[in-house]
Amino acid sequence: MSFIELHEGCPPGGKAVTGCWGPIGKYVTVFNTELRFLMPHLLVSFMLSIVVFFILNNVNRKMGLTFKIIISVISFVLIFFLLVYFSPFIVDY
Repeated sequence: MSFIELHEGCPPGGKAVTGCWGPIGKYVTVFNTELRFLMPHLLVSFMLSIVVFFILNNVNRKMGLTFKIIISVISFVLIFFLLVYFSPFIVDY
């Protein structure tokens, strides 16, 4: 299982022309799941990173705004990859 991969999908026309099932053209997968199916993971991780930002903003007023934003972005990425890894989608074409 790879982390992030770029795949070559079906040629234009898909099943009607070539009998190929799946996405048409190039597509990206994260832990073997297409990126378009991971929107719930993105939304949840975005909301949780906003919560982290507000917690940092209210708890520690002396910390700089740039540092709070950096921590929120890092938490967004980590939460997204943890959600994708521990709750994958299985897609059948």
